[in-house]
This record gives sequence, C-alpha cells and structure tokens, in this order.
Amino acid sequence: MDMSKKTVKKICLLIAFGGLILFIVQNYAMLGDTAWMLIGVFTPLIIGAALAFVLNIPMSFFERTIFKKLKNRGLVRVFSMLLTFIIVILVLFGVVSIIAPQLATTLIDLGKAANEAIPKAKAWAEDLFENNPFVKEQIEAFNIDVAGITSNVVEYIKNGAFGAISGGVSAAMAIASGMTSFVLGMVFAIYILAQKETLGRQSWKLFDAVTPDKINGKVKYVMQKCYKTFSGFIAGQCTEALILGCMFFLVLTIAQMPYALLISVMIAIFAFIPLIGLVIACVIGALLILMVSPIKALIFIVIFIILQQVEGNLIYPRVVGNSVGLPPIWVLAAVMVGSSLLGIFGALFLIPFTSVVYSLVREWANKRLAKEKAQQLPEGEEGQT
Repeated sequence: MDMSKKTVKKICLLIAFGGLILFIVQNYAMLGDTAWMLIGVFTPLIIGAALAFVLNIPMSFFERTIFKKLKNRGLVRVFSMLLTFIIVILVLFGVVSIIAPQLATTLIDLGKAANEAIPKAKAWAEDLFENNPFVKEQIEAFNIDVAGITSNVVEYIKNGAFGAISGGVSAAMAIASGMTSFVLGMVFAIYILAQKETLGRQSWKLFDAVTPDKINGKVKYVMQKCYKTFSGFIAGQCTEALILGCMFFLVLTIAQMPYALLISVMIAIFAFIPLIGLVIACVIGALLILMVSPIKALIFIVIFIILQQVEGNLIYPRVVGNSVGLPPIWVLAAVMVGSSLLGIFGALFLIPFTSVVYSLVREWANKRLAKEKAQQLPEGEEGQT
C-alpha cells in the first residue's frame, strides 16, 4: 500500500505523541519534582511578570488620562509608575493600619461580651429545662472559661514564637529567600513596565519568526483575548470592591452599627471572590454584631441583602461588565476548583481563564453550526440568508 508523505508524517507524529504520553506516565514523579524545581528557580521572574501585569492596568490608565498632555513620553511613564506605586503602598498600609487595631479591639470586646453572655444564657437554659433534671445537670456542668481560653491562646502564640526562634536558621533562611524573591520580582516588574513597548515588539517579532503563518493569527487572537479578559476582570473587581466597601461603610455608619469600619474593609476584601465571597463576609459580620446586639445583627443582615441587590443589579454589570461573561454556574465551578487547587489566588485566576475558554468554545461552536447550516441550504438560498 503506497502512502503519501503527508500520511507518513501524521503517523510519525502520532507515534511520537504516544511515546511522549508514555514517558510522562512512567516518570510523572520525577517530572513533577523537576517542574517544582524550575518554578523555584524562576520564582522572581514569575512574581515580577505577575506584578507587572497587575500594575500595568492602573499605570496605563494614568498615562491615558492624568498625564496624557505631557509631551515627554519618558516623564509620562515615570510619573504614572510613581503614582501607581504610591497608591498601592498607601492602600496596603491603610488596610493593615485599619484591620490590625480594629481586630485587636474586636477580640477584646468579644471576650468581654462572651463573659457577660455565657452566664445569662446558662441561667436562661436552666430555667427553660427546670423540669428536666438530666438536661439541667448537663447545663450546670457546662462551663466555658473565656479567660482561660484567651490565656491558652496567648501562651500558644508565645510558644510558637519561641519555637520559631529556636529553629531560627531555617525560618530565617525561608523568610530571607521569600523577601529576596519578592524584591527581585519587584525590580523585574519595574524593568518590564519601563520598557513594555520594546519588550512587546521583541516578543511579537520572535513569535512571528518561530510560529507558522497558519496558526500565528489564531494564537495572537487567543493571547489578546486572554489579556483583555484578565485585565478587565482585575480592574473591574478592584473598582467594585472599592465602591462596595465605601457604600457599606457609609450605610453602616449611618445605621450606627458596631465594627462598621472593620466589616466594610472585610466586605471589600471578600468581594474579590465572586458569588460566595460576600456571603462569607455577611456571616462573619453578622456574628461579630450578634455578640453586641442580636437586633442590630438582624438589621445588618437586612441592610446587607438590600446593598447586595444594588451591587448585583447596578454596580457589578456597569463596573465589571462583560469582562468575565460567564454564566453563574461556571463562575461557581471555577471558584470551587480554583480554591481547591491554589486557594483564593487559584479562584481569582481560574475565573477569567474559564471565561476565555468558554468564549473560545462558544465562538467555535457558533462558527461550526453556521458552516453546517450554510452547507445544508439548497443552492440559490445561501446568498439570500
């Protein structure tokens, strides 16, 4: 049987692919260790690339708006980058300075409230089960020493700190390694941001040189869609979180709710997790307020439901828009799978990634159906559709 060169080439590629799959299956443990080693080596570059991608979003905005009238493009880049770093540092410092003292005060208040509430709840339960000796006996035996628990927690933290100090060499090396990777990544990010146009031209030029013309345009289209989706998702989520935090702080302050600032900051942080983030923030906020006043906790839940409806129907569609474009069931699936793999960062990454895949599959399916429909049309009708 005579075979063409094209057929022989396909058979060879199929055999090579099968051999590659067999090699991966037989050596998956070694390949996994090698992959993690390479990730460790390139960690500063990965951190730098990720920081550059995120910081480029506000920097590009400042270049297009605030400093667009400056004629010197070098000064535009420098001023935009400086303003971006200043805003990021101020936001991080503000969040930490708000959360730390508020959290300490909250823990102290919760301890005091628990000391006052537990005896009252115990007395109420004893009166309720006055005619049931067994239950009453169990309630009388039930005792929670809040002061003792607090003392044990403090002691545990001290012991853990001393333990970390006693094993100081490895801990210090791990901290130093992490800080070094972050600093090197930050320097790498600054270089990327300063020369992003040059790096972009060089990357596309190299890409055009090594990829066939047949797939070049398709790959570029996918990469541009990925960039647009990821940047739109990050910008939209940050803007939405800021608006949501300010809105909750204003309403909770007017309603004279306890822990208004702490809960508002927490809601803004949890807003980065679509669908389930705000639910988690609501539960934590209601539990905090419940220790102060059950009535106010109920009012908080009502306020939360109202503001969440405003967020879902007005803020999210206008701010985030179609940057994600996923049905809720796929967003939930992406959050669950991403959080299981890499925690909150995995969830945030997998949502726009799933959106890109979903969009590409939808476009492919629509084109395929349109092509099949056109082939099924009788001659003469195709031009009339």
